[in-house]
Amino acid sequence: MHRRSVFKGAISYVVACWVVLQVCDLLFPLIGFSDSALRYVLIFLVALFPFWLFIAYKFEWTPDGFQKTPDSAAPESSEGAAHKKSYKFIIAGLVVALLLMISDRIFNLTGSDITPDPPELKSVTTSRSYNYSNSWSPDGSMMTYSEFRSSFDLMIMTPEVSSSERRLTDHPADELIPRWSPDGTKIAFVSDKGAGVKVYWISPSGGPERAIASTNMHSLEHFYEFFTSLGSTPWLPNGEKLIYSKLEENTISLWELNINSGEEQRVTNPRPGQRDLGASVSKDGSKIVFQRDANIWLKEDNGPEFELISDPYVNFQPIWSQNGEKVIFSSDRSGSRNLWEYSLNDQSFTQITFYGPAYAVWDPSLSSEGRLTFTEFTHETDLIYINLVENQERRLT
Repeated sequence: MHRRSVFKGAISYVVACWVVLQVCDLLFPLIGFSDSALRYVLIFLVALFPFWLFIAYKFEWTPDGFQKTPDSAAPESSEGAAHKKSYKFIIAGLVVALLLMISDRIFNLTGSDITPDPPELKSVTTSRSYNYSNSWSPDGSMMTYSEFRSSFDLMIMTPEVSSSERRLTDHPADELIPRWSPDGTKIAFVSDKGAGVKVYWISPSGGPERAIASTNMHSLEHFYEFFTSLGSTPWLPNGEKLIYSKLEENTISLWELNINSGEEQRVTNPRPGQRDLGASVSKDGSKIVFQRDANIWLKEDNGPEFELISDPYVNFQPIWSQNGEKVIFSSDRSGSRNLWEYSLNDQSFTQITFYGPAYAVWDPSLSSEGRLTFTEFTHETDLIYINLVENQERRLT
């Protein structure tokens, strides 16, 4: 095997593969290829390795090109010349790879060295219970969220004022997903008080709660759906209608509800067994983004819904950016659940939060000033917000 240059062929192949991977790593981001493309190249090169060893066993490189290895030893001079030429190729490949790496470090061809500074954490509330699913008031001065003691109740607070939390509801049942109306006069939420999960609204100043729709779900049978039956911005701009999720047999679709007349209208038409959840309405009311099972879907005006983000990852709880040109959502595409931003213009993805596998980040909510709030889950559940303009992260609870 030594005479047949198998070992030399194997070393040459490994070096060549390394050069190819370095080149692909530099060029793929520039031409818009995803990270998975580099993984496919690696798999292809590994699969090709046994075939290369077979070729190295049967053939060798000579000054006249590839020649079948003779049964008898070739003249020393010819073999030595072939070896020297092979070594020149190996050295040339290493030099090319080294030059590419140096160029990337100096000129930052791929932008790989540009790492965003970690946002600054700031505490806003001192509660050590479970805090979940917040919503900003239209002017961005206040927020409401669910806090768990013996059950989930609605809280309201002014983030810039310490110890400003006050309780909106106090009931043995759970009240979840508070969502401020566009005119600031109502807070919609869901609760499992009574028979099944219903949609309610309450005044930000407190007072009686009014049931306005039934989701046809039971909190124990549809626990996850209970927590996602309202999206981050379910209200239409006029403040008279909202979008919620409703169960029919084994299928969950989106419905539009007129809170004054009680009139309901189906919005989406999922196939049997599918679940449409977490609907968020754009500022102008023309588009609805939502999750269907593990993918993100979009519905524009009166047109049919279509799949916006579909890949092997779990994508859920989408919301609209301030300008309506991007969708922010939670996904496990980084290996753990973090917030990502998807551009409708160029279909690019940008990671927003960078939590490790011990954390899960979900339930984003965006204020009118660009403060992005989300729920951080470890051994407890806390609320965090990020100022997307200043890249500052602040702990709410």
